[in-house]
Amino acid sequence: MFNFLGNAVKLADEGSITLRASLSENKDGTIVAHLSVTDTGAGMTEAETALIFEEFGQVGFQSKKAAGTGLGLSISKSLAISMGADIGVETTLGEGATFTLDVPLQPGEKSDLISQGTVETPSHSLNILVAEDNDINQMIIRAMLKKDNHIVTLVDNGAKAVQAVHDSETPFDLILMDIQMPVMDGKEATRRLREIEPCGNKLPIVAVTANAFSDQRSEYLDAGMQDVVIKPIDSNKLQSAIKNVVST
Repeated sequence: MFNFLGNAVKLADEGSITLRASLSENKDGTIVAHLSVTDTGAGMTEAETALIFEEFGQVGFQSKKAAGTGLGLSISKSLAISMGADIGVETTLGEGATFTLDVPLQPGEKSDLISQGTVETPSHSLNILVAEDNDINQMIIRAMLKKDNHIVTLVDNGAKAVQAVHDSETPFDLILMDIQMPVMDGKEATRRLREIEPCGNKLPIVAVTANAFSDQRSEYLDAGMQDVVIKPIDSNKLQSAIKNVVST
């Protein structure tokens, strides 16, 4: 859904973007969550629609203002299949598109609701730099951090993160660093920051990424990061990571 919304924002210069959610129940008792994102953007041709969920399917699409590799929707399709869900799109060139996701769910009991509790956060507001190129992720991270009264500065690539650390009159207490960003990725930005004095290894850097297999996690730590938070971001896990790397 983050991917659907992000694409809609990029491709609809005017008009509207609508997120809809509803539930229905099958005869076998299975609950289906129906989710959709509709935009009033450029829409797609039949040929483009046939390829949209394939790897690299978006490359060269003439109706797209923002060219890309097309891996995002391919990954979304794989995630949907892994959940036993159905993913699809209805679109007309020049009239926008509706992307849909139907997820089967098993009904639960009240006893299944286990309190997640809260994580003790630093007692004072932190000055946090967030390097993240996705608009939706920026919005989510900012909201989570603002809830805990932290001061948030946003940049959309690693080069800007390095420059922000260099230029900031008030030292940052923490950097939340996306890995895959344009201009300079998170690992290279971290290496550059570790060369800057006087921050050195004193400035905590936490990777925020969907790519967190064990070998990838090792790469991030080797680059100079202290911890990894996996996307989609869980508020408690983000708070735990902050608590682990920042001295209170």
